[in-house]
Amino acid sequence: MLISQDSNRDSLFRQLPAFQSVWPAGGWSWDNRSGCLASTISLGMAPQGWSAAKDLFPNIWDARSIATAPANVAKIASDTGGVRSGQFLLSTESVDGLLIFGLWWPWGEEGSNISMRIGLASNPSHDEILRFRHLLKVRDD
Repeated sequence: MLISQDSNRDSLFRQLPAFQSVWPAGGWSWDNRSGCLASTISLGMAPQGWSAAKDLFPNIWDARSIATAPANVAKIASDTGGVRSGQFLLSTESVDGLLIFGLWWPWGEEGSNISMRIGLASNPSHDEILRFRHLLKVRDD
């Protein structure tokens, strides 16, 4: 599969294979509702998952700090239902207007599971979406 690459935006994709290799749940699925990749881990996997997320995403916002986020990140929060207590919105730096974001959402009885959604924000190209899905080994549509 040959997917074209934009040299500046390419830097956003370089860490994805390393992230994929340490993400404790392994594979990802495509969530049509949110237009993101999704994976669920158990609470026992949370330390490993959080470590992987922090390595990929240098920027982390919670319910209190989201008000200080840049406009493009605030839009992601708004578009995905906001950031509630116990949830986190994570992001890379923006490169030529594109960034990768993550949504860390504990759920279930007493937060027994954590959903992680990751996506591309700010009008990614079709090739960038394909590359993103390929690098994270999306299992299905």
